[in-house]
Amino acid sequence: MKKLFYSSAIQARLSYTILTLLFFNLAYSQITGTIVDQTQDEALIGVNVSLKNNASVGTITDIDGAFQIGAQVGDTLTISYVGYRTTDFPISSRDMGVIYLEEASELR
Repeated sequence: MKKLFYSSAIQARLSYTILTLLFFNLAYSQITGTIVDQTQDEALIGVNVSLKNNASVGTITDIDGAFQIGAQVGDTLTISYVGYRTTDFPISSRDMGVIYLEEASELR
């Protein structure tokens, strides 16, 4: 029976890869929530959800007003939608629950 031995370089690379994946998995997780109109209590479709300090990370809500975004607790979400006030929400848990958006009284 043959025994397989890995060189220390391969073991080091494999360990580094595993640790890197674990770190990113722990640091960033899927933050979820639902965005709803404050007055009509209806889901809003196509709302822009992005990280305040990194606008390149973002998503939009689906037909049920739900979203998922890769972020971490402590980050801040910027939520914007035409006809509504752009609002920042600090992430306090992985499930943001229902977020109510207020209609803008005047458009800019």
